[in-house]
Amino acid sequence: MSDFSNKIKEQRANLKISLEDLAAKTKIPLRYLNWLENDEFSKLPAPVYIVGILKVYAKFMRLNSEELLENYFKEVNKPKIVGQTSNYSKKPIHLNPEFLRLTIIIIIFLSVFGYFIYQISSLNFKPTILLTPLADLVTTSETLIFKGQLKPIDSKLTINNQDIWVSESGEFSKELFLNLGSNIFVISAISKYGQRTELIRKILRQ
Repeated sequence: MSDFSNKIKEQRANLKISLEDLAAKTKIPLRYLNWLENDEFSKLPAPVYIVGILKVYAKFMRLNSEELLENYFKEVNKPKIVGQTSNYSKKPIHLNPEFLRLTIIIIIFLSVFGYFIYQISSLNFKPTILLTPLADLVTTSETLIFKGQLKPIDSKLTINNQDIWVSESGEFSKELFLNLGSNIFVISAISKYGQRTELIRKILRQ
């Protein structure tokens, strides 16, 4: 109960006047008096009418009209406390089962379709080999290190038909012996779908 409502109810009790008598003598509708004493301000008429009603009320109840009006509008304009029950209950949200079922089916379909497209597109991509040495060269060393990176990493990598180990990050490194004179190395990568990429390096050992 607000301070405003408590004050007017207490004053009426002090004067020993019933609401019915008060309504009859002031010509203020009984329901308005009940709403004033029970904090049901939202049910009252527009402020322009309330000003006149409270002035009549204050005069009959021996109250200061200016103070009464100030207390009333202070109470009416007081911000609501968080969690205060609203006069309008929120409508519960109901989700249509058919709509949910359709949404789930669409999501599953798009996921499967996307995976299918990815698999199909993968069939057309050849493995990529980033290799060092970058080109043919001449050297006096007895060995040469072939290193680089392979994509996709699940492709099979060979150098002159010798399997080469590839790390989880796609990196590889292999040191190979060089014969005197011309050496030809075929670096080959085959994807799991059969797509092949080949690089050839001609190394001349002097």
